[in-house]
Amino acid sequence: MSDTETVDNNVDAGSDSTTVDLSTGDLSSGGTSAGAGATSAEQSTKSDKPVAKNTADMKWYVIHAYSGFEGKVKQLLEDRMRINGLEHLFGEIIIPQETVTELVKGERKEVKKKFFPGYVIVQMVLNEHSWHLVKETPKVSGFVGGDTEFPEPLSDAEVQRILSQVEHGSAAVSGKGQFEVGDMVTVKDGAFVGFKGTVDEVRPEKGKIKILISIFGREQKVDFDIIQVEKS
Repeated sequence: MSDTETVDNNVDAGSDSTTVDLSTGDLSSGGTSAGAGATSAEQSTKSDKPVAKNTADMKWYVIHAYSGFEGKVKQLLEDRMRINGLEHLFGEIIIPQETVTELVKGERKEVKKKFFPGYVIVQMVLNEHSWHLVKETPKVSGFVGGDTEFPEPLSDAEVQRILSQVEHGSAAVSGKGQFEVGDMVTVKDGAFVGFKGTVDEVRPEKGKIKILISIFGREQKVDFDIIQVEKS
């Protein structure tokens, strides 16, 4: 017997022919293989999902969330995009907030405060897939600037302002934007508690305020932390 054996597995002319390679055990068919069909179907499915090459292809959009559920919405969005294989359509998800110092029952405590309560900022490629994912996320009311139609993205200027607030904060302590030179204020903490005076200077970047108050009948300029005073 020869070392090479040929197996003729051909049947009638109307059937596909199958060849057996005895050295590998592989089967090959003259007809269309199921594997080839599956690969073609898989490629067709993948092509239905637009792929963002990088975040330069993305825009920033504002989502209206239920008040108090901003963090939950962020987590749900991240989970849903991963489960649905749409992570390539999303970038950062931001809840703009800052850490401020407040007086709580006479004690200084650092707390996080949201710049825009009830809103979540999302970087994304907006198409049918990403739009439906966001709209169908629990605790989401919809996009700001569009409900039944695609919303307009934030302008570059708006994005820069928000990101700057998130990165640096607009003040070191609470009370930002509340005081101006000439405002009448009352000291609510420290050695001069109860004293009233006029704002002489405001330095929000340092969390300081200078007040002109009357001490023993003479006006003096005294430095305070912003959290130590309130408007009269």
